[in-house]
Amino acid sequence: MKISLILTLFIVIGTIMVASWQKSEAGGLNAEYETLRSEVERLGVDTRELTGENGVLSQMSLKQVITRIEAIDAKTARDARTRGFAREIADFAEEQKKLARRGRPDTVAQAKIMRIMEGLLELEGEDFRVLLEAFRTDTGLSANSRQELIGMAVMMLGRQNPRSALDLLAESREDLLQGGRAGFMVGMCLQGLAQKDPAAALAWVDSHKDLVDDQAMRQALQGVAQKDPEMAMKRVLNQKDGDGRQNILMFASSMASAVTDQAGRESLIATMRKVSKASVPAGATGTDAASNRINLLQDGILRGIGSRLTEGSFEQAKAWLESEAVNAEEKAKVIEGIAGSLYSRDPAPWLEWMTANLPADKMSEKLQQIIPSWTKQDFNAVGAWLNGQPAGKVKEQAVLNFAETLVPHEPEAAQRWLESLPESPKRQELMDQINGMRNPPPAEGQAADGEAEVPAPAPAPAPIPEGGAAPAEAPAEGQ
Repeated sequence: MKISLILTLFIVIGTIMVASWQKSEAGGLNAEYETLRSEVERLGVDTRELTGENGVLSQMSLKQVITRIEAIDAKTARDARTRGFAREIADFAEEQKKLARRGRPDTVAQAKIMRIMEGLLELEGEDFRVLLEAFRTDTGLSANSRQELIGMAVMMLGRQNPRSALDLLAESREDLLQGGRAGFMVGMCLQGLAQKDPAAALAWVDSHKDLVDDQAMRQALQGVAQKDPEMAMKRVLNQKDGDGRQNILMFASSMASAVTDQAGRESLIATMRKVSKASVPAGATGTDAASNRINLLQDGILRGIGSRLTEGSFEQAKAWLESEAVNAEEKAKVIEGIAGSLYSRDPAPWLEWMTANLPADKMSEKLQQIIPSWTKQDFNAVGAWLNGQPAGKVKEQAVLNFAETLVPHEPEAAQRWLESLPESPKRQELMDQINGMRNPPPAEGQAADGEAEVPAPAPAPAPIPEGGAAPAEAPAEGQ
């Protein structure tokens, strides 16, 4: 604390005491008294804390004023350090942009990054206001760097105190919410607040609708769902703005993706059933808007659960599906999620299970989902699996899906597989496609004598490895 400030304080307080006595004798304030009162207020002290309503100096005023002055002095010093820290961050950011072509930061830069991160973690709510103001007014920063640093500061505050970050975003929206990251920043802070206080997060959404886009709303609901799934589901079903089909499905899927064990899975399904039943309006027809929203919520949750099942043990997932945890209608939707999530995993165990548990028409649908993506991932594995399947409608459908995926990449292999199938319109369509690739028609306006240059087929989006298992043998006629 500065000595001169304390001396000034004593002088001012002493003079106010004299002035206050003079006031009682003279019956009014003179110009000198008003000047002294203004000086005290300039120092950040409320003169009402020095004197009561009758203008008499209270006994505790001096101690209180000294404490106030010390606090002001400490904040001034802390703000100065924060502004210096902001300058350090800004200089480092601009330096790294110039050196970006070198690739990864060197060890010196990495150490500096760690020090900056440690410094950010030490900041408190009010410090971030000073930091952001320093970034906003720093004329040495490029516009892009300024936005990046502001975003970083807001996100750090959002992790520590999401409510303070949200209020700061609302107060300074024109400066802070620019560019494509606005929805993400608001959403991240809302999600953090919702994980602690779901009701407060939704109340903030309702009072700042202009700041909450679809992305931010999804993040908020994800946070609410972690703390109170029932509240989140009710909000989704009652939401009237920004509530399209895709938003409901994405929200429901995100709820399911957060489930990590059987207990959580069954708890989520129980909550879904409870909310769905309570949300059906009187006189609902099953095709009305409310019913459609409920169906979307159920589809998203159950398919999301199916997707999660493919990430764990097949045996455990199989046992759960064969239990009474879900009814037949719910199980069908879970299987939809499984079928749509096997593109990066070995689907053979699931295909075997589906073949044994699904009717032929449903199995045909699943094959159309699974076989093409599996073929692009592992040509040979699909061929080997097909060779191990018994003859019948399921195998024929799988071979058609396999061959159709092969045609643009390996027409010869596709033809061999098609020749193993009985005649059908789809088989003939694919054979004609292969023949057309071998004997393309002449280009328009060109002679058919081969003089015209034949364009090469368009490159495949996902190349198929050459070779691959051929069909074991053609089935006997009539099979």
